[in-house]
Amino acid sequence: MLALFLLPLLALSILCIVYLHLLHLAIQHVPPEAAAASHKRFRDEQVSATAQTLRRNPVNVVPFLGQRTGRRYIVVGGSGFVGGWIVLHLLARGEAAARVRILDLRAPSRSDVMNALKDGVEFIQTNITDENSVKAAFSASWPEGDEALKHGLTVFHTASLIRFIERVKFLLPPIAKVNVRGTQIVLDAARDAGATALVYTSSSSVGVRSTHWLSALWRSWPEHFVQFLDDHDTNLPQTFSECFSTYAFTKMEAETWLRTVCLRPGQGIYGSGGDAVVDAYMHRGISPTWTENIIQNCIYVENCSIGHLCAEAALLLPNTRVGGRAFYISDPNLPIAYGDIYTAVELLTSGRCKYITLHAGLVFALAHVVEAYHLTRSSILPILPQLPGDSILLQPSTFTIASTHVIINDSIARQRVEEGGLGYRAPFTSLQGIVWTALQHEDSRTSGKAAIQTGGLVSGPTNITVAPLKADSTTLLPTAAPTYGEAD
Repeated sequence: MLALFLLPLLALSILCIVYLHLLHLAIQHVPPEAAAASHKRFRDEQVSATAQTLRRNPVNVVPFLGQRTGRRYIVVGGSGFVGGWIVLHLLARGEAAARVRILDLRAPSRSDVMNALKDGVEFIQTNITDENSVKAAFSASWPEGDEALKHGLTVFHTASLIRFIERVKFLLPPIAKVNVRGTQIVLDAARDAGATALVYTSSSSVGVRSTHWLSALWRSWPEHFVQFLDDHDTNLPQTFSECFSTYAFTKMEAETWLRTVCLRPGQGIYGSGGDAVVDAYMHRGISPTWTENIIQNCIYVENCSIGHLCAEAALLLPNTRVGGRAFYISDPNLPIAYGDIYTAVELLTSGRCKYITLHAGLVFALAHVVEAYHLTRSSILPILPQLPGDSILLQPSTFTIASTHVIINDSIARQRVEEGGLGYRAPFTSLQGIVWTALQHEDSRTSGKAAIQTGGLVSGPTNITVAPLKADSTTLLPTAAPTYGEAD
């Protein structure tokens, strides 16, 4: 009798082991369509040559920032990664510090943004889920008093709750409270304050479908293992189950009723100031990975910030056609593999940073174990202890976004504004952005001082020609957003 019970269990175990190994093999190989869309891998000599060039002549971003407008600026989430860079770029192109305001739940902690506060940028602690808090922050008087109100108001909304780790509906409300309802509150306040341009930071993850890892054994690759994204949105997820995570769903929901410009930055925003990719790898020193061959379009954070400035400029033009649309933006090159990042980081740290390759099938299985524990603790057994360290981050939705080839086409954003684009131009290639981030990190680590933050503030002319102010163009701001109560 015992044998009758153990034999099926043994067979099932063998089947699971075989399947997990086949999954590992699939992830380690690059499908032809993904390989064709990418470029050749970074070589050591390329990385070294780029590092030498950037040390001699850092990229000058100032010509890409546009002309000074003289407008007022509210950056919601300005203490964060992308928002902080938008603040720095506004100042670099000559905007008056007294007309730049940061709204965030926490004060800036980055030295460069903190220095901006000393120069006159205003910070108001704000909870975007609290309507009164947001209204008070938007209606607060400006240092110039009534004189400031003569100048138009632009709002950059970059704040969000970024949680890729969850994919079940009952965990949706707290994320939607920030990413959906919070966005509506910001929009209402912006409209009441007379804002005539609003740029919303969405995510390229809105277009990523759930990869079917448990596909038939005879398939060469899991379904949706390679995904191509562009602004035509012909294959955009339509339901919660098609989205890979609750975060992606809330970003998609916010986009559906937003009538200003939405930007969808590439898969992974990296750079100095708080990224979760290059800089984070270098802080850890040793990083486990199973994604060396995964190909995705990333975006350097200064390119991302410049995309926001391009969107604002497009919105302010007369007869603009960009309102109510969403645009993917990425680095100005073919997508790279995670292995390209590893090559650059290992070389530029002289081996201090290393990457340990894990078996993708075992990681996939472990992700489901972590998810089961997290869901149990979140629903029926809250007395269970929290998972240690960052282990909670390893869940199936995180596995999906890290293990799926995502190829982004941002050609529409690069079109001229007259053609319906944003006129987006990015100064940093992925190779330059990765190398520059690594150089800054190592310089900061070895010297104990803050690293140089932006090439545009290091070399090249910094004088900004003041452009004549154009008449404000009013964007259509919605009046109602969906609400989320308890999950059905």
